[in-house]
Amino acid sequence: MSDSLASFAALFRAVLILHGKEAPVAKPDCVRATVQLLKLDSQPFERIFEFRAAGTLPATEKEANEIFAAYMTQVEGVIEVVDELNNKV
Repeated sequence: MSDSLASFAALFRAVLILHGKEAPVAKPDCVRATVQLLKLDSQPFERIFEFRAAGTLPATEKEANEIFAAYMTQVEGVIEVVDELNNKV
């Protein structure tokens, strides 16, 4: 999740620019700006940032699966927004 979030941060930067927003340089700030713009649930992203900063993993497989499911739901929300932009062009 941590590695993919770094990759998604680059894509989120493009989403911000497409919405006419200035994209922060730092990946966490870029993710947070996208979360705010699209009114996403920040918790899965913040949990992943916490694990990354601490160099830890979720305590259980169940916790990891729950975070991953919530994370993917939020990523899907970003994808839907990008798809809608494509339909407007």
